[in-house]
Order: sequence, then C-alpha cells, then structure tokens
Amino acid sequence: MKISIIVPVYNVEQYIKECFDSIAAQTYKGEIECIFVDDCGQDDSVAILEKLIAEYKGPIQFSIVHHEHNKGLSGARNTGIRKASGDYLYFLDSDDSITSDCIEKLTALAEKYPGVDIVQGSTKSRMNWLQLKRDQVPEFSNKFKWIRRTLLKRYVIPMTAWNKLVRRDFLLKHQLYFVEGMVHEDEIWNFMLAKYVHCISFCYEPTYNYRENENGIMSQVKANSKRYLPVVDYMSRHTS
Repeated sequence: MKISIIVPVYNVEQYIKECFDSIAAQTYKGEIECIFVDDCGQDDSVAILEKLIAEYKGPIQFSIVHHEHNKGLSGARNTGIRKASGDYLYFLDSDDSITSDCIEKLTALAEKYPGVDIVQGSTKSRMNWLQLKRDQVPEFSNKFKWIRRTLLKRYVIPMTAWNKLVRRDFLLKHQLYFVEGMVHEDEIWNFMLAKYVHCISFCYEPTYNYRENENGIMSQVKANSKRYLPVVDYMSRHTS
C-alpha cells in the first residue's frame, strides 16, 4: 500500500525541520511519497527543505512542488492531491509533526478493513476535542447515517483535514478538493466528506503532534467571527 503525505509549506522555517524529521523517521515498511508544496513564502523554509532532502538517504520519496504564486492552504493541498499517486493520502501541516509510527498504525487499520474510506487518528494536544474517545467512536463503522451525523458533530471526530488517512480514489471520485480563498476550509471539507463517507476506522493512539501556533490562521480568525459567515453560506448552498 502506497501512502502520499501532503505538506503545504508557507513561512515555517522554525518548524519545518521538525516536521521533515518526523516524516523521515516513519517505521512503516511500505511505500511512502512525501510531497511538500511551496506556497511562495518569504522565509527560508524551502531552502531548509531542499538541504534536508539532499542529505536524506532513506526509502521515502521526497519532492517539492513549487507554486508560481501564493494560493493559500487549500490551493496547496489541492496541488498535493493532483500530484499524489498513493493509495491513501495523508495531510500534515508544516508547523506540526507526526509520531514515528503514525503511518504504520493508520495503514494497519486500512489493511484490517480493506477499502475503508478514512482512517482517523488521535492527536497529542491540550485540546480535548482532538483526542478520540473509545466510548464515543468504534474502531470501525460502515453505518452511513451514524458516520454522517458524527462527522457533523465537530467535537467527536476532529473537524480537521490533517491526521486522516483518506483513500485517494474516494477523493477523486467525489471531487473532494478544498475550497480555495476561504478560511475554515477544513470544516467545509469535512462537511462535504459527510455526504459521501460510507466506512471509517479510528486509531485511538495518538499519531499527530499539534502545535498551537499563535501565528497560525485559526488564531488570527478567532477574534473575527464574521469571517465564518461565508462558510455557513457555502454549506447552506451545498446541503442535500
């Protein structure tokens, strides 16, 4: 089983080495490609990455895709989806990192439940809603109505794009790209996922290290709830 890790890169020079090292340390024995998407930042993130990749001697296929101009997080993820060739895709934010056994643990569930649309991992974070709870989610479910209802609850299944192993042909079949030019893109994407996911699996052990970055997008928009209105409008227009 081939896994594609997609990492948008924008002004994260102080974090990018930790992110890269966590990918390079993966214990998964299958094939991994990692696609870094250069979204035209103004710091040395890409130069640091180029040096790290040049020095790397392991089995992971690292590459950098360069944008001609800034497209934002959604645009960078979409570029990664189009370039990816794995059976499953995994989104990782470049100011975060993953545990060394992240891909091994998640793919073990994908192999245990062949054809599963999503394998959701748990997250190391002070925020309780990012941590999966055994009494709220089963290891596997193919109950469509329960999956849809639970995905939309927001605080049971983390409403993030990252830390999900997502079947590539499932994404392409339903054209589940990210809406560009909007914040809260993860919530829109999960809203669209809820329309189509028929089977999902859960890994209770943490696989992702989330950094609460005060300079991140979510920290910048918390004080301006009006910026959420376009999200509500988009969801209302795509309800079915």
